Amino acid sequence: MKLVILLLLLLFVLSINCNEKIKVHLICHSHCDLGWLKTVDEYYNNDVSKILTNVVDSLNNNTQRKFVWSEIGYLEQWWKLITQDQRELFKKFVKEKRLEIVNGGWVMNDEACASVDDVIRQLTEGHRFIVEQFGEDALPKSGWQIDPFGHSNLTPYIQSQMGYRHVVLDRLDYRLKDQLKDQKDLQFLWRNGIGSVGDTNSTDMFAHVLDDFYFSPPHLSFELESNLDYYDLKFNILDIRKYAEEKRKFFQSPHILIPIGGDFHFRNAQKWMDRIDLIEKVMEEEYQQGLSNIVAVYSTLADFFNDTITWHRENSVPFKYYQGDFFPYADKPDEYWTGYYTSRPKLKGQIRDVSSKLRSAEIISSLLLPNVSLDHVQLLKEASQNLSVLQHHDAVTGTAREHVVQDYFSRISDATHKISKVFSGVLKSGGNNTEDFDEFEFNILDVRNHIKMSKGSKKSMVLVNSLNWLKQDVVSLKIQYDQSLIQKVDECPFSVIDSDDSDISIDCSVKSELQLESPDNSPLEIVYFQLDFYIEIPALSIKTIHILQKHSKRSSFWVPTLSRYSPKSIDNRWYRLVLKDSNSLLESIHFLDKHSERMTLNQKIMYYNDIGGAYVFKNDGQAYEFDHYNATVYYWDGSLVKEIHVYYRDEFPGRTPHDTTEIVNSLIKLRIYNSSIETVDKRLYFQYILDSKSSSTRIVRFSTSLQTDSVYSDNGIQLLQRDLSKDPLEPYKSYYPSISIAMVRNGTGSSHKDDTCFLCTSDRTKGIGSLRSGEFEMALHRNLERDDQKGLEEPNHDYTPVQVQSQCFFSTYQEVQNGKIRRHALELEHPIRFYSINPDSSDKIGARIDSSLLSPYYTLPDHIHILSIDKRDCTDSDDSSLNIRLWNIKEIDENPTVVNLQHLFSSVTIDYIKVMTLSNLQLNDNFKSHQEYFSTIPYQNQSILNKNFTVSTVNHNHHSNILQDTTIISILPLEIKSLFIKFVSK
Repeated sequence: MKLVILLLLLLFVLSINCNEKIKVHLICHSHCDLGWLKTVDEYYNNDVSKILTNVVDSLNNNTQRKFVWSEIGYLEQWWKLITQDQRELFKKFVKEKRLEIVNGGWVMNDEACASVDDVIRQLTEGHRFIVEQFGEDALPKSGWQIDPFGHSNLTPYIQSQMGYRHVVLDRLDYRLKDQLKDQKDLQFLWRNGIGSVGDTNSTDMFAHVLDDFYFSPPHLSFELESNLDYYDLKFNILDIRKYAEEKRKFFQSPHILIPIGGDFHFRNAQKWMDRIDLIEKVMEEEYQQGLSNIVAVYSTLADFFNDTITWHRENSVPFKYYQGDFFPYADKPDEYWTGYYTSRPKLKGQIRDVSSKLRSAEIISSLLLPNVSLDHVQLLKEASQNLSVLQHHDAVTGTAREHVVQDYFSRISDATHKISKVFSGVLKSGGNNTEDFDEFEFNILDVRNHIKMSKGSKKSMVLVNSLNWLKQDVVSLKIQYDQSLIQKVDECPFSVIDSDDSDISIDCSVKSELQLESPDNSPLEIVYFQLDFYIEIPALSIKTIHILQKHSKRSSFWVPTLSRYSPKSIDNRWYRLVLKDSNSLLESIHFLDKHSERMTLNQKIMYYNDIGGAYVFKNDGQAYEFDHYNATVYYWDGSLVKEIHVYYRDEFPGRTPHDTTEIVNSLIKLRIYNSSIETVDKRLYFQYILDSKSSSTRIVRFSTSLQTDSVYSDNGIQLLQRDLSKDPLEPYKSYYPSISIAMVRNGTGSSHKDDTCFLCTSDRTKGIGSLRSGEFEMALHRNLERDDQKGLEEPNHDYTPVQVQSQCFFSTYQEVQNGKIRRHALELEHPIRFYSINPDSSDKIGARIDSSLLSPYYTLPDHIHILSIDKRDCTDSDDSSLNIRLWNIKEIDENPTVVNLQHLFSSVTIDYIKVMTLSNLQLNDNFKSHQEYFSTIPYQNQSILNKNFTVSTVNHNHHSNILQDTTIISILPLEIKSLFIKFVSK
């Protein structure tokens, strides 16, 4: 019997030795949200400071230990408060590659709701800190996007151009993840497919999808000390062997990644690592003794990816490709995370707005002043860091608890105040003015709000165009005046003049609207004067206007209110809009330039009964139209502006006899223009001022005569074709995030550049979908009564009214491809900014601050957009340098666009230009090594999802350096190019 047992034992050992060695990479991490259930400061004080301190102490106790850290926003907060000895220890571990910085952004950004500008910004903020404290060598090579709720192809596009080579993903649709596990395709080369840039391996990234979740597997979490006693070492080792063998089935290589940690784990880092030390030691001993073919080691992402790719290279096992994004995300049947695209729309709108203001402040201060003051640099830095916090995947998504959301609003307010201070300082000291402006303050004015003017006062305003093309627009100013006098006038009591004292023609009217967000939460009617006027501001320029209290027969056109009058149609020289008899919303459009061609354009304001939560959208039945047949309609037929207001008040009974009746107010504004500028007059300008409705998602739906089999949404840089809903009663399964644009396109077969498109741009991210041919819908507001059991543990009650701006128009697909549609979206995102001058400039009515910031004789091509200009990282003592990012917004072009930057900066001489990474912190020489690195990775041109799909292998000379002694650069379609420009010192 003993002989039999010995033989069986020998056979067991031999079988183990014949098996391959499985190496388990234990990635110790702590996922630290910058706000979610607690505010940023609450998390830091209660958890994060302890985690970082204890991790550093634990690493110092054993040279074999390793850890990865992601959120730089918290690291910077901790860094300012610790001792120099602690800083030196942290630096030592980073240098020894025992503490790896992964992702390296200020936050782990959301991938559905954050704009391209803001993703680049928050990564850059993180990278700045890394370079300042640890040097360029510490910049991350691996992304760590383990918690965003779906993944965008914007991620490989941006991260690859910041020097990243790899990325770890997690939240893929559960069915897709199971499919990739079965195929052993959880590792692949992720090609973003964005324009010509996406056709090159210079922007590929190696993606690894976690086969399970980013938390420690069961029985291997030691955050609770009781687990250390309950799950002893023996069972820990058995569990790791079991997990390793199970996970080995999902991957080609024997290198297995197991995350160790979770949300705010490692507060007691020493106890975690004491146990892992023993696990590693015993498993290595048993492997050496031939008792096991599995080892477990402390590891980093750098170690893991190096071992994995080396194995594939040595064994000639190729990876496949994937091109595109991973939306929508579902973690269970019928639980689609498509609600957060729209949740907290007011927060989303204010984030986008403050982002635009900050961009404008950075550009104006960099160009208008020869030297940017240290005070301004600090204010802009603090505003930028606050904005970066808001890109967190529980901030811009609207998926945090109520008190945390209020903290985010406070950060927006703080950033806005700092931006206003910078503008005030810049406008006081810059520009082509000869006046002394020290006594004045310049305050950012939201044109949706009211300007208060007393009888006899004057108002001066500075207007800023931060776009690099001529801005032609119709703008409106709302003037709050003495309510006892405002209803008695029958002619316009105001006139507007420019800085040369020339009259500006205005439409002048009295309007009223409900102030839904009043102190007692009841609608408050506000009566005001509205001044509408057309204005042109050259590229990157500043103008001054003055509002005077005097009537001008020559330039002031009085527009009486046609109260409770619903016109059958409204028109300008391009089209006639036919309105519904029932509620004065759109019914159809007649194109007057096309022999009065008629097309259906049916607009409905609707709502779904939504039984989801902050994350999950789940409609209960079809969408219902509001009962607005008793709508109150006001109409103004001006010489410049035709405007209609449709107001309705709906009452919904409570769920029980004890519940109060719910009153839901809605005001829909539609404006069209007669400015004689085609691009201005062809758009329909909507503003939706909406109360929320409990347990619902509010939408606007447009139905057209177009024949379509898909809908388009955008990721902030590119339009993506999406499927129609497979079931009109289940739209939540086919909702997609849209940063700016929603579109349908005529034609169900091959595409043509002349295909007619109908599209809408809007001022914030939202969910969009299409249930039928020719239509699409955009979500406007959500208010939920249930928690969707995704961790928030409270319903996403959002009773805050919203004001959503949207512009809709018909176009052609060629205009999509040549960047004109993106240009319209950028004009809505970056409107003309108004700065009121306080005190009222009654004594200095002639004072002006008019300035063109760049060459008045040269403008960039229409499809080149200046994404940013700043001087944050320019260290020259004479400040004769700047950073600039240029974006080619064309989607398709056979050739790159060539730009001579010296023509742009005609007043100064460019000494040299360097092409940088998107963070503006490194030369793009890294991209050469990036391409070389990926050229050594074995791959096959086959998609992980479509066996017959072949990836393009076009090889553009994408990241070539600028030739010496030249200021000419080339930019591919949809490429963002970052440049450092050094000017010749004066």
